Amino acid sequence: MYVSSSWTDFALPRAQVQEAHSGFRNDSRSYDPCAHYGVVDPDGGCVEANFDAEEATACESGYVYDESVFQETLSTKFGLVCGEGYKRNLLGTFLLAGLLLGPLVGGWLGDKLGRKRAQAAAVAVIAPSVLLGAWSPGYEVYAALRIVTATCFPVVWINSAVLILECFGTRHRILVDCLMDLWWPLTVVLRRRHLATTVVTSLAWVLVLVGFYTLALNVTRLSGNFFLNFALAGLAEAPANVILYFTLRRSGRLVNMAGTMWIFGASCLVMGFLSRDYPTAILALYLVGKCSVAGAFAMIFLITLEVYPTNMRSQALSFGFTAGRVLALSGPFLFELSTVWAPLPWVALGVPFLASGLLCLVFLPETFGRPLPQNMDEALELRQKRADAFVTEDN
Repeated sequence: MYVSSSWTDFALPRAQVQEAHSGFRNDSRSYDPCAHYGVVDPDGGCVEANFDAEEATACESGYVYDESVFQETLSTKFGLVCGEGYKRNLLGTFLLAGLLLGPLVGGWLGDKLGRKRAQAAAVAVIAPSVLLGAWSPGYEVYAALRIVTATCFPVVWINSAVLILECFGTRHRILVDCLMDLWWPLTVVLRRRHLATTVVTSLAWVLVLVGFYTLALNVTRLSGNFFLNFALAGLAEAPANVILYFTLRRSGRLVNMAGTMWIFGASCLVMGFLSRDYPTAILALYLVGKCSVAGAFAMIFLITLEVYPTNMRSQALSFGFTAGRVLALSGPFLFELSTVWAPLPWVALGVPFLASGLLCLVFLPETFGRPLPQNMDEALELRQKRADAFVTEDN
């Protein structure tokens, strides 16, 4: 409900907003947008004496929407407000559910049918699904098309990334990986000796995707100009890949992986305990977090491609996407934890990132300057060389 007149002081109940350090959660309404005080006499006019302040009633006759920015949105078209507001969060979950399903078949299709055929099939489904979504007659149809579209996107991403990386040698692999991420700011065998690598990379995938989509899906909570915030959030991903291009040429993969995760974790913790009275500082921390998590995404993408052999590379990438998006399904609802304790959403994001960065630095093999492994034995040699390096340093 959109309200702007003085009569709201006696006609609408106050909203129950938690006054605490709630990060960039932008919920500054003074009035409850979903209820009004009971009317004593329907013919009594809009005066204070005609409203019962002891009785709040849900708005049953419809809502008046603020059209100062958008004439119509999905929420206003399908009435996704108040009691139906949870359906907006479900759309984010449906998106991530599709992104979860996609890698399950994307890697397999790429290995069986070929990278190019798998991409072409996915694009042939995406195009009509997106067009039909614009004329959806109801919420259910829109949600179904959203799942279909989101399922096909990972098929394109995974197979294009593998195809491009396989076309270039060690010398140009860093440049190609960074350029791919600038364009899209984007069943593993658990052998005993390779288990640590799989566990650590899977944890990193989970955290990176949860962090990435939590920030991306909640950009509208930022204070200030909606369009400017959205543009800055999108542009914030590009510097990460430019910086990585230079840092990866001078340092190993693991230092960059840990560094991006630590920066994101620290940004989340600061945002969690920073008062929302400082919107500029919150926006700056949000952009730093968006940039760093985009860098972490590029790094875990590259590391996964480099630590697994050719016959498992697409499947390993698919497994990483899948593991990440299982928990990323909770991203749209993560901020609801602020009702328990205002900084909790940010603590739940930041602390695991700090721990995972350390695990990556300690347990993953360094692949800087080394050719892609062609078989499992060569992949296992990467870990052995890391262990030998530690023994040499100790001696």
